[in-house]
Amino acid sequence: MQRFLMVTEILAMLVTLVLAIVWYRDPGGNYEPLTILAGLTIPVAEFLRRRTTAPVDAGLEDGSPLKAGGTRGVAGPSELPEAGGEDDAPGRHSATSAHEIRFLDALHPDPVSVKLAVHAFTEAATTFSIEWPAETRTHVTRLESLLAAAASHHLASSRFHGTDAREVSDFVERARSALLGIEPILNHAASRILPLLRGMDGYWRGLTQCHETSLTNYVTLANFEVVSLAIEPLQSRLLYDDLFPRQYEPWFAVRRRYDYMATLFGFDEPVYGARLYDLCGEYVGQWFWGPQSQILEADRLSAKRRPITNPWFVKYLIPQNELRLAQAGSESTFRYDERATVNKVRDAEGVKR
Repeated sequence: MQRFLMVTEILAMLVTLVLAIVWYRDPGGNYEPLTILAGLTIPVAEFLRRRTTAPVDAGLEDGSPLKAGGTRGVAGPSELPEAGGEDDAPGRHSATSAHEIRFLDALHPDPVSVKLAVHAFTEAATTFSIEWPAETRTHVTRLESLLAAAASHHLASSRFHGTDAREVSDFVERARSALLGIEPILNHAASRILPLLRGMDGYWRGLTQCHETSLTNYVTLANFEVVSLAIEPLQSRLLYDDLFPRQYEPWFAVRRRYDYMATLFGFDEPVYGARLYDLCGEYVGQWFWGPQSQILEADRLSAKRRPITNPWFVKYLIPQNELRLAQAGSESTFRYDERATVNKVRDAEGVKR
């Protein structure tokens, strides 16, 4: 049928063309009826074609799904991606779809997911999420279970049954404190991603590598904080031998926990601390760590009232500040611009300089 209609249309076009030429050479001839009839053949053929051909998306207009395999090469439900629709097309992001930060391993975010999240932000995405490592979730869940077991230490079914009640009490205190520190991070870390990116966007607009660096280190810090809080109570004598993850012993072997940051972030310098009076025009009054050379340079620049243009600001200061805000459940947005007032510096031995 389709081939017949196509041949008919071609013949109609040729007849119309011949009549037009003849009419042009002999204007007095009565060619109008034939020309009109030939011309009508084309729309009639198109009408018949539409009536005899099922639409490609048949079955979707009334809400019924396509059968597996689809129609005329259109994918069926088993072949369609889970997330579909106009807002999932490249370059479009719905207000409700969350752009997820994943992890490569137990400690480090996947740089591809970070890059995609930053690009999504540049395309007006506003919702982000964090898929915490399975190991992190396991640490937290185990601590919650152990706390419940400690609360019922008087029962024979509890792993704490028959142990020193004072040691159980000490563990309960440490576990409760740890979970109170973990909760705001898990609840608010993802919601701080948008303020972080917005806060950097004015000063570092278009420099997506800076955004990616700060976002990567922020998520790394948040996960590190959750894991270190979750495993610290396992240092209890009642649990250490069976449950403490030995690969994390170096975290607690250092005198100050942030001394381990040189290993976590891969820099070969002592870890110094800088106490900031203000950050980007807002009072903070907090200590922030960083590589020795970068902290000392930041102190010199601050004393001259100059912007802190070394890598410390993007790589370590912004991530630490955003973690601090997540822990406080803050919704504020810092307008980052490399301004900070350093009023104290502490060296690797903890001595103020």
